Amino acid sequence: AITAGDSWRDKTTELPKKMSGTSTNNSSAPLPPPPPQPAAGVLTYDNYIRVPDLLSLQNGGPVKNRIHEHDEMYFVVAHQLFELKFKLALHDMRKVIEEMKEQLHSAPAANAAQRFSHIPLTKWQDWHTKLSRASSVLNSTTTEFDLLSRMSTSAFLEIRDHFGNASGFQSAQWRELEILLGLKDHIRYNRSKEQPYHTALEHIPENVHRLHQLEQSSTLLDTITSLLH
Repeated sequence: AITAGDSWRDKTTELPKKMSGTSTNNSSAPLPPPPPQPAAGVLTYDNYIRVPDLLSLQNGGPVKNRIHEHDEMYFVVAHQLFELKFKLALHDMRKVIEEMKEQLHSAPAANAAQRFSHIPLTKWQDWHTKLSRASSVLNSTTTEFDLLSRMSTSAFLEIRDHFGNASGFQSAQWRELEILLGLKDHIRYNRSKEQPYHTALEHIPENVHRLHQLEQSSTLLDTITSLLH
């Protein structure tokens, strides 16, 4: 006779088999088919923002094939975020400078009041949006400083030798931001009074040349001042 206990035991032994995809006669359930791969040329999230390429950039530099210490990943990603945010801010600032110069050339009015009347309100609103956005992006870099502040002194010393002479002073985008915002060379603080700021960038001559050109062109401050006077 089959008791209630026997029935319960039968059901409990069946449960794991059903959960694992097998039945009491040891027949295997077919595996689900793999997800279809996107056809060539079809846009996906990964290939639109190039996720694989982006996630492959944390290898510690061209002369090393991997991150050496656990906290080095935070250090590298934090500085990559700095550079990406600098790129965003510069993207908006350059556009505003370009459009303001176009307005100055197309409406060489005698005074600021005439320029204001010539430039559509929607254009002023668009410039305000872009510059506010650039400001927000730069303000958000405090997040990266917070990440770095959570690295202990000993953890930093463990990775310091891995990047040799590399330094934040070599960030060309940061120097470009300084110039576009109106920082003049004669009031710039230099680490060494004998060497100008671009000495730290001379390992990439193209960067030095670009910054020199920027110093000779109108900055965001210059352009806004021209519109208001």
